[in-house]
Amino acid sequence: MTEFPATTILQQEYAREVFGRRHMTASEDQAEAERAIFIEFAATVPLAVNSIESRRPPEPDLLCDVEGEGPVAFEVSQVTNESLERAMRGDHKARQEFRAAYNALPSEARLRIVDCLGGVPAVFVGFTPGTPPGQWRRAIKPIIDLLVARSNLSGDERLRAGDVSVWQLQGLSSILTEMAVRASSTAGPFLGCTEAVEVTDTTRRVLTKKLTSRYSSAAPMELLLYRSTPVPRATDWREDLITYIDHQPVSPFRRVWCFDLFDRAVALVHPAR
Repeated sequence: MTEFPATTILQQEYAREVFGRRHMTASEDQAEAERAIFIEFAATVPLAVNSIESRRPPEPDLLCDVEGEGPVAFEVSQVTNESLERAMRGDHKARQEFRAAYNALPSEARLRIVDCLGGVPAVFVGFTPGTPPGQWRRAIKPIIDLLVARSNLSGDERLRAGDVSVWQLQGLSSILTEMAVRASSTAGPFLGCTEAVEVTDTTRRVLTKKLTSRYSSAAPMELLLYRSTPVPRATDWREDLITYIDHQPVSPFRRVWCFDLFDRAVALVHPAR
């Protein structure tokens, strides 16, 4: 029996369930993710699929038995926005560290902050352009120190809900452009981070890479592009992609799909079924 580095029996049982009694390799993890995405896609279309099998290059990622069609191979690829994803990861990490730092405060300090705000704090901050998400944690200690210090004051200087003039705060003025404090709408402390991120659509770039790659399969091949961020709002986004696909000299795929995992919707299918 495979043992896992867990501190409790419950953790070991969970690890065995998740990892199938063994550690998954990176390729196995990727294959599992592709199958999970495809199942969401098939349920949305809807597409009746009797079986899904992961395959190795040069075949497309998945070989499926589609009801009424038989074997169909699907190449699965994600459309990402690297800048936005870095910001989202930075936001998540900063929020975790803020929560840990606040919960580590002495109980009397937390009680004073709650008394000032009417609840545990929710802090919303905007970072100066160009501040890497990996440096967002630099603001956490100064923010916590500010909450504690102002909860000890009285009069106009006492901590209260509202905007905070960060430009005059040592330790924050160099990295923040704005800051607001209020009572959290959740049970725990909250830190919300914003940054001006240029969101560029990379669908065409991913599409170009896939259309110019070489695949081999005895089954008809289709391309499934999926995205975990909303589809661009530009009204001509679909038309531009369709025109781009039609102007490619050759394509290994009989059909291209773009699946919006964010809204569980098929954003594009060409040619139409």
